[in-house]
Amino acid sequence: MKSQTFSCDEEATAYHEAGHAVVGALRGRPPIFVTIIADGYVVGRNEFPKDWEPEFTGYMGDPPEKRTYIETRLLTGIAGTIAHDLRFPERAHDEGDAHDERCARKVISQNASWASGNRDEYFQQLQEVARGLLQTHWPWVEAVARALIERKTTSTAEVMELRPFE
Repeated sequence: MKSQTFSCDEEATAYHEAGHAVVGALRGRPPIFVTIIADGYVVGRNEFPKDWEPEFTGYMGDPPEKRTYIETRLLTGIAGTIAHDLRFPERAHDEGDAHDERCARKVISQNASWASGNRDEYFQQLQEVARGLLQTHWPWVEAVARALIERKTTSTAEVMELRPFE
């Protein structure tokens, strides 16, 4: 039997990207594709639909649809780091993790009026929600990560087909 060879960095990137993909799919916003093929400074990425509604932009307003959409974006954005941490608990965070956190905090500060005054607490609550989703659906995260290691890129259909029956 031929042994699989891949780099630790590739495996780490696969779990990170799988975290984004699975939480996006769970929240009804699956990625168009996921890849661990490096592109410039980016070592992996998920491409999600361009579905940011104009009425969801800006700090004012708190309709339920806006809150659901913003929380989906935030949970998806922070899920990569959490999946990466679940797979490699002793690792140091890297620039990709820092970028995801900066993006999430920016979305909170610019669009989540319901979090005013306790943005850090809101961010921490979202981290716990994302962690719970990933732990509950860990076999799916592993399946997507394995597919990424094997094929380097997966589509929406492949991500959805990899979901185990629960």
